[in-house]
Amino acid sequence: MASAQDFNNSFESLRGFPYEVADNMNFRLFDPGVGQSLFDDLARLQSGHVEHSLLVDAPLLNGYRLVPTVGFALEGIVSGHPRLPDGRVIVSSQLCYLDAALGVARTLNRFYRLGRPLGTDGH
Repeated sequence: MASAQDFNNSFESLRGFPYEVADNMNFRLFDPGVGQSLFDDLARLQSGHVEHSLLVDAPLLNGYRLVPTVGFALEGIVSGHPRLPDGRVIVSSQLCYLDAALGVARTLNRFYRLGRPLGTDGH
């Protein structure tokens, strides 16, 4: 059986993200600020206030789709991500909020602007 360390080693591309896999194979946040930021953003979204400043620098996902993980995540072609190269197909961290009509998603780590879903732009 694989250990938590084996699991962590298999996800080297996640280095620098604010979580790890604990020995019991549960995810654990390193930075409580990530949780507070998520809570604050979800409260804003719930109240109907999506500030332009929150989204102006958010990465764009095109050809996106929901993918099942422990919960759900988004997969798509990213551009404008602060850590990942443009044109790369990525799978986001856990999806916490999605409004396709507004073109907004919030994952554990960040907001995403949503372009066209998979299958609507030739991808």
